[in-house]
Amino acid sequence: MSNIKLDELLISLSRALDLLSPKVSEHHHRVTLIAMRLGEGLGLSEEDRVKLFRTALFHDIGVVTSKDKLMIMDFFYTASSAHTAYGRTLLNESSFFTDISDLVFHHHDRWLGPNKSEVIKDDIPLISQIVGLADRIEVLLTSDKYILIQQEPILKKISEFTGTWFNPKLIEQLKKSSRPEYFWLDLSDRFLHEKVEALAPGKEVYLSLDDVLSIVQIFTLLVDNKSRFMKTHSQSVHELTMKLAAARNFNDEDLKKIKIASLMHDLGKLSIPDDILEKPSVLTKEEYNIIKRHPYYTCQIIRSVKGLEEISHWASTHHERLNGSGYPFKLKGDDVPLAARIIAVADVFTALHEDRPYRKKLPKEQAIRLLEQQAKQELLDGEIVETLKKVIAD
Repeated sequence: MSNIKLDELLISLSRALDLLSPKVSEHHHRVTLIAMRLGEGLGLSEEDRVKLFRTALFHDIGVVTSKDKLMIMDFFYTASSAHTAYGRTLLNESSFFTDISDLVFHHHDRWLGPNKSEVIKDDIPLISQIVGLADRIEVLLTSDKYILIQQEPILKKISEFTGTWFNPKLIEQLKKSSRPEYFWLDLSDRFLHEKVEALAPGKEVYLSLDDVLSIVQIFTLLVDNKSRFMKTHSQSVHELTMKLAAARNFNDEDLKKIKIASLMHDLGKLSIPDDILEKPSVLTKEEYNIIKRHPYYTCQIIRSVKGLEEISHWASTHHERLNGSGYPFKLKGDDVPLAARIIAVADVFTALHEDRPYRKKLPKEQAIRLLEQQAKQELLDGEIVETLKKVIAD
């Protein structure tokens, strides 16, 4: 039986949505904590609490650009339907999320409207209303003031929009639920991740590797949409990786693992600002150092899920090099796992054969010559480069 827990995976992937900046750090987890406290007070059924939990964890999954991520942290943000509509589209890609996709779509709807969704008041799903309220509470929090000092001004600000932005019944419940100091102290607690895990409702659900694949494919789409130059990158790396792995006689289970690892190899790029990804000239040393953090974040997000440790290792070491010059772990020789070597060759070839902001894509022949040079320099695995030449020739 698999030991991969659904809620553990969802909580970890939710953190990836907040990697970009300290300004949005843990936003989704704090929103989830607030929403679940409100849901408890309202006496929601277990089924609705499960939906509330997952909606809160992924409410802003449709926000793609760095600029938009920072814009939505403004309390007076005027919602367009673009990111909520895209969020709904993404979530509908997996059967695990179809029951919350519409709830995500409506979470910025205001009580009295006008809303792009063309619904108001009680026609807005209650779960969406709760998440929307929790979201606006969270953006008012600041790290430079003690949390209990913020309680009164935040409640005052939120109350100003009773009956216009927010359902009066929810504001009444907020005042009740937020009276105990722990409601606020939990939001600044260094154990926030554990607090969110403890609030996960419903029975534990265990996932197969196929289930994990269904979920992570959403994040592959999200990563690749960060830049117009990456639109098909993860998918292309994945397809080439699978051909190379098949040629190396991976067994069925390891094929599933490397499939997930190849799709998730750039998860940490959610932490990279758009202006770096789309810069039309050579990166500065400082900018390149920012790029270097992405496999580290990939590692931290995936390995926190029990049962995905090996996949995490494979996905996060694709920038390691055989001579020890890679990043971020400076692995060398046999310490670089075979799966990571395969993903590395697929990644480098795919990148060379794609347009980039600073150059046009290279012809296959030129890309192969560069890979051969890197193999001679003990950067890439020469045997895998030779396998790639056969694979792309077929």
